[in-house]
Parts: sequence; C-alpha cells; structure tokens
Amino acid sequence: MNIQNLIQFLKRMFFCCGCLFLFFFGTVGASQIDKPNIIVILVDDLGYADHSLSSHSTIKTPGLERLARSGIIFDAGFVSHPYCGPSRAGLLTGRHQARFGMETNPSYSPYDSYHGLPLDEKLLSEYLSESGYRTGIFGKWHMGAAPEYHPLNRGFDSFYGFLSGGHDYFQVDTTRAHTKNGQLLYSEIEGATLPLSKGTSTVSFEGYLTDALTTEAIEFINAESENPFFLYLSYNAPHGPLQAPKELVDKYSDAGDWARATYLAMVDSLDQNVERLLKELDRNGLYDNSLIFFLSDNGGVYASESRRHENWANNFPLRGGKGSFYEGGIRVPFIASWPAKWPTGKRYSPMVSSLDIATTAIAAAGFEGVPESALDGVDLTPYLTGKVSGSPHAYLFWRSAYNNSFAVRSNDSKLLLNAASGNVIEFYDLKADPTESNTVTSSFPREAMVMSEAWNQWNLGNIENASMEAFEYQKTRDQFFRDQAEALQAKALKRKPFQIKLKP
Repeated sequence: MNIQNLIQFLKRMFFCCGCLFLFFFGTVGASQIDKPNIIVILVDDLGYADHSLSSHSTIKTPGLERLARSGIIFDAGFVSHPYCGPSRAGLLTGRHQARFGMETNPSYSPYDSYHGLPLDEKLLSEYLSESGYRTGIFGKWHMGAAPEYHPLNRGFDSFYGFLSGGHDYFQVDTTRAHTKNGQLLYSEIEGATLPLSKGTSTVSFEGYLTDALTTEAIEFINAESENPFFLYLSYNAPHGPLQAPKELVDKYSDAGDWARATYLAMVDSLDQNVERLLKELDRNGLYDNSLIFFLSDNGGVYASESRRHENWANNFPLRGGKGSFYEGGIRVPFIASWPAKWPTGKRYSPMVSSLDIATTAIAAAGFEGVPESALDGVDLTPYLTGKVSGSPHAYLFWRSAYNNSFAVRSNDSKLLLNAASGNVIEFYDLKADPTESNTVTSSFPREAMVMSEAWNQWNLGNIENASMEAFEYQKTRDQFFRDQAEALQAKALKRKPFQIKLKP
C-alpha cells in the first residue's frame, strides 16, 4: 500500500470511528438534553386572590403573569392538605400523606430520628436523581431536622435554606432568649433565627431572605445549565413573621393596615424574584424546555375562631383559608408551564392536584418502572396536550385523622366535615354554590352517598396519623413526650381508619 492509499484508509477509519462515537455517545447526550429541566416554585400561605391573575386582586404580579402567558392556569388546582408540612410531604412524594401517617407539622427537632417524613418514602428528588438529574432545594425544608432527614440524604445534591418551618427574613440571631416567663417560645425553639444551611455548613445571609434564596437558586441554574436539573425553590414567603423591605411596605401604605401592607410587600418581593428566575432561564436558553410548576402550599391565612388576628390574606371568593377544608384552605394559585410540549396562555378548569406534580415530572423525565400503586397523582401531560379528554380526577380526597375531619370533592360537588365548625357533615353543589354558602346537612342526595363511599374506600389504604403536632411536641423536650409519640405511632399502625357514615 503506497502512502496516499494509507492516508485515505486512515481518513476513512477516523470517519467511521467518529460516526460510531456519535451514534453511541451522542444518542445518550441527546436523550439527556431532551429531558426537561423540572422546577417547582412552592410559596407559603399565598391568598387565592393575591396575584394579578385573579380579577379580585389588589396587587400586580408581572412575574406570575409572564409564567401564565407561557403556560397554563389551573382554575381548580388543589393541594393535599390545608397547612404546611403535610402538604409539602404529599407534593414531594406524590403520595397522599395519609398513606404514611404524616398529617401534622414536624417540629424542628435535630436530635429526634423519629420526627420527620418517613425514610421509607421515596421522594421526587430521588426518582429524578436516578434519572440523571442534578437536584437542588433552596428555602424551607420542614420535613425533619435530624441528620437522616436532611435534604442531602433524601436525593438532593444541593441545599441552601433552613430545616425548620419558618425563618426571620432579615437576620440570624442565636443570642435571643428561648423562653419568656419560664415558657418556651415556639418561634425561637422552631429555629426562626438559626443560621441557614448551605450543604452541611451553617451560613448567614445578607439583605432579605427571599432575595437570598433566589440568588442561590440562580447560581444552581448557572452551574447546572448543561445538565438536566430539578430545582425545588421552596419559599417561606409570604408566611409570617410579617417582614419586608421598608420601601416595599411604603408602596402599599394605603392597603388598610400595617399587616396587610407588609404582607402585600412580601408578595411583591416574591413576584419580583420569580421574574428574576424566569429571566435567568431565558438568558441560558432553558425556558422553553423547562417544566415549571408554581403553587402555594395551602390557602392564605384568615381570621378563624382560633386565630382572629390573622386576616391579612385575600382568598376571595373562596370560603375559609389555611387550616380549613373549605375551598379557601385547599384550592390555591396554581400555574404550570412547559412551552416545548404544552399549550401556552391557556386556562384549565378540571381538578388537578399537587400530587400530580411528581407523577407528571417523573413521566417527563422518562423514569420507568414506577409501580402504578406507588403514586397517587396523575400524569397531566396527556390531558393538557389533548391526547386524553375528561378530568384527570373523578374525586380528590382530604383527611385530618388528628381530629377526624375529612373532605371529598368531585368537579361539581363537595362533602366535608370541619371539626372546627362542629361535627356536622356538609354537602355543597359547587356548580350552583361555588362559595360554599348553602349547605345540605340532612337528607343527603345520592351524590353525597356515592362520594362518602368513595372516600371510605380511599381511606382504607391509609394509616392513622403517626406523629404529634409541632406546637404540642415542643411543650416539653423530655423523654416522656418522645415515648408517647412512639407509642402513638405503634397504635396508629394497628388502628382501623375511621369511616364516614351518612343517612340518605
């Protein structure tokens, strides 16, 4: 073979090897690139009407408007529980929290390996990590503070935020007293002024906490822009304490009172930070192929019998608010966007649930082999793209085994018992009475009987609540209460779930 023929032969060999390399490795790379980034923006205690996508709003939220233009507004978007911890547990697992007995808020208890989201429950972060995603949480955890519950041990690669259920928005101050008149201060013992965590290190922050969380989330996006990533941006705003930059509070000085003005300022800051995040996705060319969910963990606070002073949120026209099984407690602002796959600028009226987020995200990531019974949510993509018609859910279910309250809802009707309003079972025709103003409490229609039986069947798959409420747990830190909590869990695992009994 002469030198020219040898050169031609080597060129052909290099060309073939290159093709084979692209075939084997380029295909893998393309499949990774095709996976959407998955972003869950969860806010805390946002009122149903406290954004400019509501016709009843008194505040402009251009960040949420932008997200809605690129996506879908869910007019009937629900969470699985009316307050923080259980709602977040449902979202992160894609399973109703009653399945694993977590129907109360975990306390900030870094020494207690019992108190948190059960370790045998698989989280969305773990599914996505196994699918090749880089995963990060920024903000509020509230799923247990002992080392085994730490986000870095639950499928997350990055963590910046706090393990407790709330935090001061301006400072870290570990010098404040934890008692007043000999009594433990709940807000202090719950970690409201402890340092934040960055990975496994403790850190402080400058400025306003909502801004700091977004800045860290943006750094995560920039660091992982070449990889598919899961970003869980878990804001504590606009949950108390009511704190916001003075210039924003002044902007809403005509809101009626200080509490409402400060709350609106917190929502304003929140919206500005959502817009910052969306702009960063745009700058990196990631927006179109990012599957983004925005929702509140429950309804806004309202002046209930037990908390008359908490009246700063606006859930109009819904009844009730945080802690309630009326619409104002469980029906929340809920937006989703995925321009590369889903319609844009649309509204969707059938019921969807926060439990659908994990199922939808896992399917979008291409994760296979999840048993159908492992998740309680529905993959929304076929419904939103028109491949499947009808409602994703015939019924949605709620339960508080802590006080035997319950609710079951179809697209048109609702049956509930709110223990706080007495042990009276109520039925509402939501088509005729969307504000739940006119209840039927006797001579229930056939639809109520069908709904009660559906709830009873669903509840047979649950266990009883297996943990104490944080405010009870923190009354004392001695071994007696921990022993009592463990005994309660053992009892719960053997107890038959309660059932609804109606008379036609």
